[in-house]
Order: sequence, then C-alpha cells, then structure tokens
Amino acid sequence: VINQSPEYGPAYYSLALLMGEENRIEEALQYFERASEQMPNNPQVFYNWAIALQQMAQPTKSEQAYLKAIDLAPDNMRYRYGLSTLYVQQQQYQKAMEQADILQQQLPSDPRVQKLLKLLERELN
Repeated sequence: VINQSPEYGPAYYSLALLMGEENRIEEALQYFERASEQMPNNPQVFYNWAIALQQMAQPTKSEQAYLKAIDLAPDNMRYRYGLSTLYVQQQQYQKAMEQADILQQQLPSDPRVQKLLKLLERELN
C-alpha cells in the first residue's frame, strides 16, 4: 500500500503498530513519524508514537508526542497518564504532579490515579 499510495497515512500507522507488536520498536519509529506527517490531526498516532519513543529512551521526543496528542484531544486521560508516567521515569515529579492533578479532577476514583498521586506525594515531600 505504501508503494502504491505513499501519502496514505493509515498504511504507515498500521505498519508502525504491527512492528510494535513484533517488538521492532526502533523500526516502528520511522513509520509513526511518517504517519504523524500524513495524519497530523490524529491524536492516537501521536500517543502510540510517544509510547514507542518512551520505550526507546527518547524522553524529549516522547514528551513532544504526548503533548501533541493532548493538544489534539485534551479530554483523553490516557494521554495525560502516559505523559505522567514519562515524567515519573525522568524524575520530573512536579511536571508529573501537574498532569496527575488534572487526572484527579477528571477521574477522582480511578485507582491508578490514586496510586500515581501517592507516589508523587512521597517523591515531592
């Protein structure tokens, strides 16, 4: 499909996801990037790309992709939770807390959010 229709973003995205499933994350990155160029308004592309970048220890690029996903879909709490996780991994606890506060407002009884908040409170105190 990519050879026949090089501007068809879903083909790049599907290939990136397939490579991710096969644990070929490094190879998947180029296809996520191409999918993001072809589908710049699809937050799920940026979210999955952020996860792949996070797995490949590219935190700056991962943060940018998470932020783009959040910008496109601010009400999707999975994106904020992913970004919070990235910040915790990078020991950027204050940034993680900013996202966790938003998560708590939207999902006050979610056990994952409560666990995240407890972890952040310990780290910040």
